[in-house]
Order: sequence, then structure tokens, then C-alpha cells
Amino acid sequence: MATYQSEVLPPKVMDKVEAMLAAAPAHEVTALRTGLAEDPKGCWWFGTYAQGGEMAAVAFIYQQTVHLYSIDDAALVSMGMSMAKAFGNKTGSGTHQIFGIDKSVDAFWDGFKGAKRTHVGTVELQLMTLLLDDARTEKLKESVNKHTSISLAQSKYAGQVALDVAQNSIEMHGFDPSKIAKAQHEAYCNEGIEAGRYYLANYRQRHAALIECHRNAENIVSVDTLFFPISARRPRVYASVLSGFSLMMQQEGAVQIQALIPKQNEALHEAALGIGYNAVAHFKLMKLR
Repeated sequence: MATYQSEVLPPKVMDKVEAMLAAAPAHEVTALRTGLAEDPKGCWWFGTYAQGGEMAAVAFIYQQTVHLYSIDDAALVSMGMSMAKAFGNKTGSGTHQIFGIDKSVDAFWDGFKGAKRTHVGTVELQLMTLLLDDARTEKLKESVNKHTSISLAQSKYAGQVALDVAQNSIEMHGFDPSKIAKAQHEAYCNEGIEAGRYYLANYRQRHAALIECHRNAENIVSVDTLFFPISARRPRVYASVLSGFSLMMQQEGAVQIQALIPKQNEALHEAALGIGYNAVAHFKLMKLR
């Protein structure tokens, strides 16, 4: 039976993390690569080594969410056990989350479930991708309703952005950041507006969607948030907004879009398939208290 060793990763070993993520399938490690590149305040890393000293699993922890990747599911079980022993029984309120490919989340939870945390729900997500090439352009144009408009969010719409981000957090993560820490939530949204991460969509001159995204060095756009208010949750709106946003990204030089779509939203899933998105992988967001 393989043996593993886990630890909070010090800066001196982050080159090993970088090499591991560089060799990984890009769609599995988007959040981890972004975390490594941006090094947001408050983040930290945890790793598990195999017996020979090579890194077998890594976790990026930020805003109470553990983002997982491994080349060995058994290493994730060991990581979960180590994190449960070190941190799992500490008192603390609020929701904590585990995110990754479905089998990775399951493996980590096998080790971590001995901690003083209760599993309160799981959101199943499907990663869908769209290759932006000339052959796709006409199909996207046909799918955009003339009543749809999409624009980069400006500071005057900070209130709408903050409202949508908070509502999406309630639905996806089970908590409202605008009530828990209003000032920090508004600062986060304002920083996102300044960085150009948010797009707002209108349908028939009414607010229809918020899209939060970032672009990597390979011009792949990853959609971090895709939120439609209840009044806009209709198949034709889904298809039109997705098509319009995809066309805009293509015009700005993107070569591919990646979006995580909740599996329970069948209408949104079908709309994405209808305009050319392909289902690539299954992810889980497990919520704990």
C-alpha cells in the first residue's frame, strides 16, 4: 500500500506545483492555475507527496473553498485525512466548500469526512467548452436575438453587479456575502469591474445576465459566474446571451470559452449544446458546515 506525506506548502516548493499544473489537463486546473498566477491575498496551498517525493495531489484554498487536483486518487484520500486531522475539528461557522472533478471530490471526502463538518449539499456542474473559429461564427450570429445587448460592466452599474454576485452566491454556495461582509463584497465587485471581469447582458432592454470571466495567456476565456435573474430564465434568453457573449469574446481575440453549467439547469445546458458548446467533464461543488 502506497504511503503519502502531506503539508502546507511553503513558497520554496511552488515550482513543483507550477510544473504539476502545467502538465495537467487545462480544463481540470483552471482555478488552480489562476490562483498560482494571481496569488490572491488570503490564499494558501496544501500538497501531498508520494513515497518517492513526487507531488501526487495539490489543493488551492481560497475564500473557504478547497480546489483540488491530483494524479492519484489515493493521494487525495490521504490529503483529506491529513487536512481533517490538522484543521477539520477547529471551530468555525459558515460554509466551506470542496471543488474539483467529481471523482477527485469524492476521493478527498472519503478522507475528510471524519472531520467535524456536515455535508449539507452538492452542486453538480458540467464543464462545457466552445471553440471559437470561423466555422462557428455564422451559427452564433443566427442565435443572437436582435433584442440582446452585452457590454463590459462600468462603475455606474456597480450596484447591479454586487446584487447579481450576491444572489449567485446564495444559489450556488448557500450564503450572502453582501450580508456577511458588505464592505468587502462591494470592494471585490468594484475590483472586478476595474479589472474588466464583468459583463452585463440586456434582453428587450431589461437586465438579463451577469457574466464574470477571466482570460489566460492562451486566450482561453473561463466563465467564473454565469447568472441569470429569475425573470430571464428562459431558453431563448439563454441561447441569445451565450451566443452574443461568445461572439464578443471571439471579436476580442479569444480562441475558446470554458463555462461551468449546473447540471440541474437543463434548459441552460440544452441552449449551450444548441449553439455548439461541448460537454467535457463533470465537476462537483460540495458544501460543508
